[in-house]
Amino acid sequence: MKKILKVLPIFILSIILSSCEDEDATLNNSNALSGICSYFITSDNESNLVEVGETKTFSISDEVPDTTDLKWSIIEGTNIEIVGSTTSRSFTVKINDGFTKGKIRVETNYQSDCVKEFSVELKK
Repeated sequence: MKKILKVLPIFILSIILSSCEDEDATLNNSNALSGICSYFITSDNESNLVEVGETKTFSISDEVPDTTDLKWSIIEGTNIEIVGSTTSRSFTVKINDGFTKGKIRVETNYQSDCVKEFSVELKK
C-alpha cells in the first residue's frame, strides 16, 4: 500500500502533463478515435498553426496504400474553407478572416477503420 501511495502522485502528474497542449503546436499524431492508427498526418512545416489568407495542405503518411478509402472533413471551426478533394491523400484548406481555431478529421478503411482528428489554430 505504501508503494502505491508513493507512485500515485507521479502517475497523476504524468497524466496532467500529457494532457497539456504542445507549446510548439506541432501536429499531434497520437489522436486515434478508433482502430490501431499507426499512420501519420503531415503538413509542409509539421505545424498546425496557420495565418489568415494561408492555404494549408495536410497529407496522410506514405505507409497507407493508395487503394485506401479516405474521407477528410472540417468538424469544428468557422472561416476555414475546403479547397479541392476530400477523398485524396492530401487535404487543403484556406484560412479566411475571422478564423481562430478548427478541427479536421480524416477517416480511413486502413487498419480497422481508423479515424484521426487534429486541431488547426491561428498563429498568435
